Amino acid sequence: MNKRTLNCFYDLSIAPCSYDFFAFLISAELHRIRNKFSSLAVVFLPGPNNGYRQDNLRTFQQNDNFFKNVLLNAPLLYQSCSSIVWLNSRVEALNYLQNPDNIFPRGYSLDNSITDYLYHGIVASYFRGDQPVFFQSPDYARDLAKSLFGKIASDRRFITLTTRELLRDDPGTRRIDINFWESFFSGLDKSKFQPLIIRDTSVAVCSEPLFKNVPEIPAASIHLHMRYAIYQESFLNIFKPNGPSILSSYGTTPNLFFFEANNDLCAISNDWYQTHYGMSTGSQFPLTTKNKRLIWGKENLTAIEQTISLLETSEEDLGLQRYPITDSDTLRYTTKVALMHTLQNLRYGVLEEDVQVLRVYKDLLLKGLVSGPQPNELIEDHEAKNIFSKNTWDKIMHFDAISKSILGEKSKVYQVG
Repeated sequence: MNKRTLNCFYDLSIAPCSYDFFAFLISAELHRIRNKFSSLAVVFLPGPNNGYRQDNLRTFQQNDNFFKNVLLNAPLLYQSCSSIVWLNSRVEALNYLQNPDNIFPRGYSLDNSITDYLYHGIVASYFRGDQPVFFQSPDYARDLAKSLFGKIASDRRFITLTTRELLRDDPGTRRIDINFWESFFSGLDKSKFQPLIIRDTSVAVCSEPLFKNVPEIPAASIHLHMRYAIYQESFLNIFKPNGPSILSSYGTTPNLFFFEANNDLCAISNDWYQTHYGMSTGSQFPLTTKNKRLIWGKENLTAIEQTISLLETSEEDLGLQRYPITDSDTLRYTTKVALMHTLQNLRYGVLEEDVQVLRVYKDLLLKGLVSGPQPNELIEDHEAKNIFSKNTWDKIMHFDAISKSILGEKSKVYQVG
């Protein structure tokens, strides 16, 4: 393999066959850019359960369909992807593990199966001030979406609603409010806007339409590149908590995401969002841009109208502006996630990105915006426990000395205090 290709290992013995893969992919692309790799190679390793993880969340057929339909095609949403490798056996991974500097996640090996699909890497990037990365649909899919839109309504802007209709892990707050959307579509100015529906994949074909006179696009439900191309061509994409929302949240075009926390369900609980996303109630997803809006609450007309007005009247390019951290709770949670992720990575050596996280953390400590041990105390404690090598802090100080002149002052992502 090219020495400047970053080999990214998605290990299906521990990682799910789900849209969580996209968080892994985003983290890999951020790592590629930070460390100046020319391309990504995504390597899928088989798990013990007929090639997948041992759990009861999905049947083999569901895993297999999702893997072949979504995961295998997902890396092509980054132009930096040079190859996709689906291994028949785990031992074949040795061909791609020869250079530890070209491996993502850091420290991955067959004897040390780790992954990065829980947003921790994205949060660390947000904390250190990295620029966002964006998915891009392949040209063929974008052309298909443009052609489709032209046939449906060439003179209107498209508002696309993506539904989640599975009952699994749904206390009622993840599905759309049918009555609300019937009313919304009825009152929508059809001279300006054309609504579209992308159904849940499981019901996309041979189901009765959800709404009268609102087109549904089954091809987008079952074809990843077509789905994202439609998101890219839409004026506004609207979601409730579902897997495909990550495509739009970390894509180029506007979206609106209605979220109702439910502490009885782990994946949409306040604790989960604090622990893995670094978010508090009212905050936005980490490393997203201002043409995306996360609304904490039920679907409501005011939020939609405000979003449309903002998109129509803003003189700024909202898609290029990161959300800053503006409240102390989110800053505290984000700091904790970024530090946790950095401390895990430091077990495998020191990179500039680790120094940058510690530099931001030290700055926050000096300003009294967060509390905790000093960076040297954290590192030296891990050295004393033999978690880190004995010269880790010395390496960090060396990197810090040389990187300041190279990096200069990073733009701060926080506006607290």
